[in-house]
Amino acid sequence: MEESTSPPSPELTSRLRHPAFVLAAVIGISAPTVYFLKGSPPTETLPAPIPVEELASNSNNSDSPITEDSNTNNEKDLIWGTWVMDYHGPRYLEINPDNSARLVSFPDMMAQFVVGAKMLSIRCEWIRSGDRIDFKLVEGTPVNSFTYVTKTFGDVLPYEFVSVNETTLTFKDLSDGKHDVWRRVDSIPSKP
Repeated sequence: MEESTSPPSPELTSRLRHPAFVLAAVIGISAPTVYFLKGSPPTETLPAPIPVEELASNSNNSDSPITEDSNTNNEKDLIWGTWVMDYHGPRYLEINPDNSARLVSFPDMMAQFVVGAKMLSIRCEWIRSGDRIDFKLVEGTPVNSFTYVTKTFGDVLPYEFVSVNETTLTFKDLSDGKHDVWRRVDSIPSKP
């Protein structure tokens, strides 16, 4: 007697085509291990970011984004500083008032396999024009990992500035349309 099997659901098929599962199948890691390594999104509740339109309409608001006319230190201090987000491991972004920036990534195990490093540090220059902010990747260590990143993603990362407040900075990644939500931290650690 033959067993009847139905085709997998589109959702399951989509999950199985995820690059982490494909890579796991190639190197022989089980699906539960991939779920463990992939992690889950943070559950902590952050304050709601203030939309750019709302900030721009109230120029006296201390949470307003930096604009061409911004002269107060409070406005500039909101975007300047050190931020963290989690995407295939913690990523730290340090934005300085002299248009320099530093991106430090501590890739998770799967991302380490791809970039070939446990830590990647990239020196950037940032340019802001209206709501657009571009991060030009200048140099990084280890060099072979930096070279891989620039060959894969380019040497300029284009973003749209969405919102900022005391604890949260949000950019829209113009290469894939996703929103990157960064949380303010005191400094970049030497280890994750």
